[in-house]
Amino acid sequence: MKLEARLALRIMAIGFAPFAMQMGMGLLNAVLNRTLLEYGGDMAVAVMGIIYGILILVIMPLQGLNQGAQPIIGYNYGAGKFDRVKLTYRLAVITATVFVSLCYVPIQLFPSAVIGAFGRHDPRLMELGTKAIRICTMMFPVIGFHIMSANFFQAVGKPVQGTILSLSRQLLFLIPLVLILPRYFGLFDVYYAFPLSDSGAVMLALAIILREMTHFGKVAAERFAG
Repeated sequence: MKLEARLALRIMAIGFAPFAMQMGMGLLNAVLNRTLLEYGGDMAVAVMGIIYGILILVIMPLQGLNQGAQPIIGYNYGAGKFDRVKLTYRLAVITATVFVSLCYVPIQLFPSAVIGAFGRHDPRLMELGTKAIRICTMMFPVIGFHIMSANFFQAVGKPVQGTILSLSRQLLFLIPLVLILPRYFGLFDVYYAFPLSDSGAVMLALAIILREMTHFGKVAAERFAG
């Protein structure tokens, strides 16, 4: 077997979205830790470390859901069975949203218990942590839609849209907000950057996915007419 440059480049393009997402997370961590250290000190960095641990526990099952839905979406997209593609995507979004919402409820209702399970029972840490985690997860129920939408474009072989959505939440919205907001409002606006970036990323994902679904409808209509 010979290496086919065009095929290799297509494979790399499809895989660029998750690669860029991991690179974006590294950059975000560096910017976030530096900003938190400047405006809140070591305590603020420790609180964000705990919050990140909690977020990872929630997001990792969504990645598993992505890996399960991706081959189904890709196979049916290649076969031109757009109804199955849309059904799989819709079920993935619903499942992700339900799961994240179930995690969202105890975080909002019992933040001290959630923070206490991961951190020292330091009164200052608990006070800052309970306020911060409620702010950071304000828009948590909608992130399932965003994550599934980014994976959808990776599954159908459209790396440009997939990469844009994968990076939008971190690079396009979150990092600029983390750098700008604290200069005017202080420490807690570092945490408010999270729900604001979630909102912006979801609106962008909604606009792109609606355009794609409209395209599906036109292609299906053309095939039926033909």
